Amino acid sequence: MAKILNTVPIVLERDDDGNPLKERKLCYTLKALAAFEDKYNKSIAEVFSPTRDEHGQVMTDENGQPLNMSFRFGMLIDLIWVGLLRDDPTITPDIVGDNLTSEDMIEVLPLILNAISASNVTRFPEASVQKDKKAKPKN
Repeated sequence: MAKILNTVPIVLERDDDGNPLKERKLCYTLKALAAFEDKYNKSIAEVFSPTRDEHGQVMTDENGQPLNMSFRFGMLIDLIWVGLLRDDPTITPDIVGDNLTSEDMIEVLPLILNAISASNVTRFPEASVQKDKKAKPKN
């Protein structure tokens, strides 16, 4: 059984004209996710869970979309940071935070979700199939 550590490309640094300077790779290994959870003392599921009111109902915005009142920009910076550590162990949260704006979130949030779901996929050997032998009914 071989591990495939899938990555999702992300660009943080751009020149003054908005052209990418360096492409990085997001990869959420268990070590990366554990580092994030340890820092915030919350599971990833808790971090992404919608906020509930005093009656346990999911809070929504004016469009009916669930709200998450506990998710902060600092958490987002750290989530990107831990996802980049495998690609660049020298990267810091400051580098991530200094190179992203709130406008970038429209592009970055789907990348994070894709990288989390794509990471740690395990490849199983294909089952051997005998194509020449077909089941025949008994007479």
